[in-house]
Order: sequence, then C-alpha cells, then structure tokens
Amino acid sequence: MKKIFQLDSLNKKLLAIFLTLTIIPLIITVIVIYYATEQGFTKLITNQQKEMEHTIEAQFNKVAEDLLNITTIYASNTELVSAFQSEERDELLQKVNPIYSRLQSEHGLNVLEFGDASGIVFLRGHNPREHGDDKSKLPAIQNSLNGKAISGFEFGKSGLSVRAFAPIISNNEIIGTIQTGVDGAFLEDLNNMLQGVAIDLYNQDGMIVVSSEEAHVGEVIDHASVLTSVKKGETVSYSDNEILTTYLPMYDPTHNEIIGAIGINQDITVIQDTKQQITMIALIITAVTLIIVLFVVIKFSKTISNPIKNIALLMGELSKGNLKVSIKDCKRNDEIGQLTAAMQMMKNNLHNTIEQVAAASNKVTLQSEELTQSATEVKSGSEQIAMTMQEIASGTEKQADSASELASTMGILAAKIQEANEKGEQAQESSGKVLEMTNEGKNLMKASNQQMMKIDDIVQVAVRKMDNLNNQAQEISELVFVIHRVANQTNLLALNASIEAARAGEHGKGFAIVAEEVRKLAEQVSISVTDITEIVSKVQNESRNVVESLKTGYTEVAQGTIKIKTTNETFNEISSSVTSMVYNIKNISENLTDITASSQIMNGSIEEIAAISEEAAAGVEETSATTQQSSSSMEEVAGSSEQLAELADQLNELIRQFKI
Repeated sequence: MKKIFQLDSLNKKLLAIFLTLTIIPLIITVIVIYYATEQGFTKLITNQQKEMEHTIEAQFNKVAEDLLNITTIYASNTELVSAFQSEERDELLQKVNPIYSRLQSEHGLNVLEFGDASGIVFLRGHNPREHGDDKSKLPAIQNSLNGKAISGFEFGKSGLSVRAFAPIISNNEIIGTIQTGVDGAFLEDLNNMLQGVAIDLYNQDGMIVVSSEEAHVGEVIDHASVLTSVKKGETVSYSDNEILTTYLPMYDPTHNEIIGAIGINQDITVIQDTKQQITMIALIITAVTLIIVLFVVIKFSKTISNPIKNIALLMGELSKGNLKVSIKDCKRNDEIGQLTAAMQMMKNNLHNTIEQVAAASNKVTLQSEELTQSATEVKSGSEQIAMTMQEIASGTEKQADSASELASTMGILAAKIQEANEKGEQAQESSGKVLEMTNEGKNLMKASNQQMMKIDDIVQVAVRKMDNLNNQAQEISELVFVIHRVANQTNLLALNASIEAARAGEHGKGFAIVAEEVRKLAEQVSISVTDITEIVSKVQNESRNVVESLKTGYTEVAQGTIKIKTTNETFNEISSSVTSMVYNIKNISENLTDITASSQIMNGSIEEIAAISEEAAAGVEETSATTQQSSSSMEEVAGSSEQLAELADQLNELIRQFKI
C-alpha cells in the first residue's frame, strides 16, 4: 500500500500534480456553490415566512376593523338608538332581528349584544332570552363606556371569536354599549389563501384551541421559553428542518393584554429535499469529473512517461556496450523528440569513436617497438646535457613561482572587481525600474484621488435624491389616508341608504341595489387603500434604509479620500528618495566600470609575465629532468614501450566488448 502512494516514478508524479490542480478547484467550487445555495434557500424561507406573517396579521386586523366599522355604524343608527333609549326590550328586538339576520348571512355575525350605561346586558340579538348579566368589569366594556370603540380577539367556549365594542351615544351622552362578534370561520378562507401553511391559535396556557388542521387541536407548545417570549410580546421562530413555525402574540380588544398566540407553520420539507438533491448532484458531478480527469491524466502522463521509459531502457543497453541497439526515429517535436534524437546522435558518435580507438591501438603496438630502439640512442646524448641544465633550472623555478603567485592574486582581484561591477549594473537597472514604478504609482494615486472626489459628489447627490423620494412617499401615504377615510364614510352612507331603502319598501328596491353596489365599491376601495398603504410603508422603509446605506457609504468614501491623499504624499516622498538613490548608484557603477577596465589591463600584463616565466620554468625543468634522468628514463622507455604494447592489447580486448 505504501508503494502505491510513493511518488517514485514520473508517471505517478504527473498524475499527482494534475489531480491536485483539478481536485482542489473542484472542491472549492462545490463548497462555494453549496454555501450559496444554502444561504439562498434560507433567505427564501425566511422571506416567505415574513410575508405570511404580514398577510395573516393584515387579515386578522382587517376582520377586526370590518367588524368595528359595522358596530360603529349600528351604534349610531337612529332607530336602534331610539329603541334602546325607550328601554323596551321587545321593541328593540323587533329592530334588531332583521339587522342581525342580514349581518349573520352577509358577514357571519353570531353575536349582537346591547348593554346599558352601567355595563348590564340589556339584550342579546343572538340569544334574546338571556340578559341581565353584569359585564361592567370587562376592560373592553369599560373602554366603550369611556367613549372608545375597539375591536379584537378573545377565546370563548366555542373557540376563537372576533369582538367589536362601540359606545351608544345620544345627545353627546353615552347611554350604553353595543357588542358584535364573529367566530373563527374566517380561518378557512385564510388557510385556502395560503397553501401549504397551517395556522394554529394558542391560548395563554400554550394549547392549540383553534387550528386549520383538526389534528393539531389540543397540542401544547413544546418549548416553555417560546411561550414566555410570546407573552412578552415578542415574535419567535423555530425550525426542526421539516416545519418552520413562527409564534405571534395575540392581543385582546384593548390591545393591552396578550390572550394567546398565533402559530404559523410552513412546510419546508420540499426545500430540504431540494437541498439534498443539489448536494447529491454536486457529489455525482464531482465524482464523474474526477473519473474523467483521472482517465485524461493517465492517458496524458503515459504519453510522457512511456517514451522516457523506452529511452531509459536504450541507455541501459548503451551502458552495457551494445552499440547495435536500434533507436526508432521519433516524430515528436517536443523535448522527448529532441532527447531521442540526441541519444541517436550520441550512439553514432560513440560508435565512430570506438572504431577510431581500435585503429589507433593497432598503430600504438607497432610504434612502441620503434620507440624502444630510439630510446637507446637518445640515452647517450641526454647524459651530456644534464650537468648544464641543472644550474639553469634552480634560478628559473624561483622566477616562475613568483610570477605565478602574482598572476593568481591579480586574477582573484580582477574577478571580485568584475563581480562588483556586475552587481552595480544590476543595482542601477533595478533602481531605474523602481523609479519608473514609483512614478507610475504616483500618477495612479493622483488619478485615484480625483476619482474618489467624483464618487464623493455622486454619493451626496444620491443621498439628496433619496431624501426627496422619502418625502414624496410620505405625501402619498397622507393622500391614501384621506382616500381611506372617504371610503369608510361612503360605506357608512351606503349602509344608511340600504336601511332607508328597506324602510321605503317596494319603492326603495332600486335604490337599495345601488346603495349595495356603492357599499361594495367602498369596501373594495378600502381593501385597495390598505394594500397601497402597506406598499407605501415598504417603500418608505426601503428608502430610509437606502438613505442610511448611502450616508454610511459617503462616510467611507470621505475616509478613503483622506487615506488616498495621505498615500499620495507618501508616494511623493518615496519618489524623491528613489531618485536620489538612482543617482548615487549610477555614480558607483561608473566608478566600478573604470576600476574594472584598469584591473583588466594590469591583470593582462601580469598574466603575460607569468606565462613567460612558467614557459621558461617548464622548459628548464623539462630539460633538466630530461638530462638528469635521461639514462634511467631511456631504460624505462624501453620497458614502457613493452608495457605500452601490453596496454594496446588490453585496449583491443576492451574494444571487442563493444558490439559494433
């Protein structure tokens, strides 16, 4: 196993390099894509949840506001007020019954209750037999008796209900209260509107009492901390990777007390499954890519390593002396082709050299015999010269030694001077480049400073324009509020017209139809105005955020401008210092050039003297050695000639080892 991972061959090294260059970027790319996908899905889920929170809150508020508008209208109905003032329950019931029936069929009303100025129930339109109970301690009744019309939610025996309370005023005096209510049937419409979302309504104990999913009723919030946070008025979100749940606080009609929570459950299993699929696809793509890359790399590495292996085998044969080995012509134009051609040339040259050496060795054998005879003749002459050359040799050796030592010293000095001169030229060239780069950086910093000033002006203009946009959005909001108020008044007039048309009997039917259409149009206008108000509010929030971001960006731009100015000043100082440094280096380089030229002239003269002395010494020593040892040398020449013949034979044996 260890041998597999050892990079002991060119093929493995190439494979490791290419795999590394492929795997690392691939892994980084997969990680970045996975992270971006994770962040995108998280943002998508969060935005969807917030949109649903806003939609549900808006729908709950709309139901409460619509009920409050109806309650306020009938609290000011002159016929009902007159009948209520008469304190005749039967007379009031006759007026209430048709109104209650119509409201029950049109708006799903299931509670219509009148109370006197002391908080005692005077009449229940939905249950006329029950009355007389004291509700004066209820905060909502107290607010109504204080002249405030309110609406909100409460839990009763039948579950969640929406309640609206309004004071009954006659001659600027509060004479009683009127209460209306609808049950939680509107949740079905809301659930149909929000597909894939379950809505749970919790009481103060954290138990689900009303839900769009019947199976959820009776369940309790698992986390006590969630219920505690909701009771503090906070919005809490919790996810278990399958369901994303958000808990919103639910207030009573006075909006002073939290009576429970609204749970919004979003099924996010599709998102989780999609994330898993993306992860699996990324892994499959990675695996397939690795397989393809591995295949390509192996094929590519073999095109490099296999020819090199063949060359290594051929070199092995050549090292064994096999010059008959055949080297195929390589048609490649890369380095491997050049290496093959060079090896072919080396084999041919070696073959020619061995043939020439073989011929030379044969000649040496013949000439060694002639050398033996000549050595005997030279011996006699060399003995006569020996005495004279010994005296000349001693003086010449001293002169040659001194000249050689001086030449060696000057050679070292010249080399060091030459090296210093080259370093000086390199330093001059480098300093020139540094000066050019410094001047270029100086110009770039100047341009950056001007660009930052332009950006500063642009950001200021953007901030002023966003402020103007915010002011215009505020003006739109005020106009929408006026339209909303007119729509409510139109709705009230339409209801009054319907009542008058009902009283007119057959003659008022046409007028009643027109009044009903006007009322519906007013309600549609009210709904549209609510949507416009929400959109304008979002625009204002976004414009404020943009203004804050632009102001923050302007601060950063101002700081960047200051820093660029400081950097520009620093570049000016650097440019001055580098200019001075270039000038000094140029002077040093010129001086070194002059010294180099002088040292070369001096070194040449000394080398000529040393050469002459060495040649003289060599000649004298050679002559002296020849004369001193001529007798013995000539005797040895004869023996050496015989040895030379033997060596020639041995050389022939070695040449025979080569296969040529």
